[in-house]
Amino acid sequence: MEPSAGTPASPRRTRPGNSEKHPAEVLFTTGVMQKRRTKAEKAADDKRLKDAKAAKEEAAKQGIERLALMEMEAEAKANDAKASKSKPRPRPQKWLKKTIDVIDKEPVSIYHWINDIKLTMSWTEQRRTEQRRFI
Repeated sequence: MEPSAGTPASPRRTRPGNSEKHPAEVLFTTGVMQKRRTKAEKAADDKRLKDAKAAKEEAAKQGIERLALMEMEAEAKANDAKASKSKPRPRPQKWLKKTIDVIDKEPVSIYHWINDIKLTMSWTEQRRTEQRRFI
């Protein structure tokens, strides 16, 4: 409803606490707006950010150098371990592995005895015996 032209509008009343304040101060105190910085403040902020960035880059560089040193030490240890590692002692190979079955039963003929031996021999041992036979 609009006030009629004949009745005067009620005057606006300012609270006593706000009478001395700037109208935009509410925006600054609530964080909606920021006050403008001076050239000196901006230069100080820029220098602080630049120093922080340089410190971060230096820390990253030192970390990479430390990692490279650790890798070189690990590689040196691995090379030392390879050089000092003793070779395994060779084990004697058995050309004929006797099993309880072969010992207990007596072969009927020489062919049965040869087949029993072939069953207990490895593939390479069989190849060696075949090669010797043809020589």
